[in-house]
Amino acid sequence: MSEYAVKVSEIRKTYTDSATETVALQDCSFAVKPGEFVSVIGKSGSGKSTLLHCLAGLITPEKGTITIGGTMIQDMNEDRRSDFRLSHIGIVFQFYSLVQELTIEENLRLPFDVNGRQSDHTFLKKLKKLLEIEGLDHKYPAQCSGGQQQRVVIARALAVKPDLLLADEPTGNLDSESARQVFTLLRQCQRLFRQTVVMVTHDLSLAKQADRMLVMEDGGILHAPV
Repeated sequence: MSEYAVKVSEIRKTYTDSATETVALQDCSFAVKPGEFVSVIGKSGSGKSTLLHCLAGLITPEKGTITIGGTMIQDMNEDRRSDFRLSHIGIVFQFYSLVQELTIEENLRLPFDVNGRQSDHTFLKKLKKLLEIEGLDHKYPAQCSGGQQQRVVIARALAVKPDLLLADEPTGNLDSESARQVFTLLRQCQRLFRQTVVMVTHDLSLAKQADRMLVMEDGGILHAPV
């Protein structure tokens, strides 16, 4: 097993719009240990979401290396990155990302339908109970509250038993009580399943409750205590 669940070394990502170049990440480096819950916080435009999308393999940095569980992902082609992401990375976005035309049960099965794997029904049942979504199977997302939908997204992300769970502002679209509940559930999942979690958030009070907090500024890690 690799010493680190995540290791990022001097990555750089820029965006070009007409004649203007914007540096989103520059010389960004840090590492996360297996089973660690790390929060990433910083001002708007500091590079938080770009960093998470690089970790997920959704975008590729121009420079540097990203290693997930001992596997370097930045040099993979798009198909290999997609396969790796489906098998090893769970993602929770701010805006639920559920397919509105599918039932909750169908949304939960979606990762397995895409990658052709069999779901672990016992494990999924355990997740549903832990996240209190047992009675939602035949409902559609629009029939569920925001908090319920986010719990379904967390269950779907964890159902494939990923090596790494990435959460991009997972409480940003919720009221304060629902946000607290979702964060508590992420913490419970991390401890129960020994899950490695990297969570981007603007909520300092939640960020401080992580095992470790990374502070971003101008595309780099300003503060990364070990």
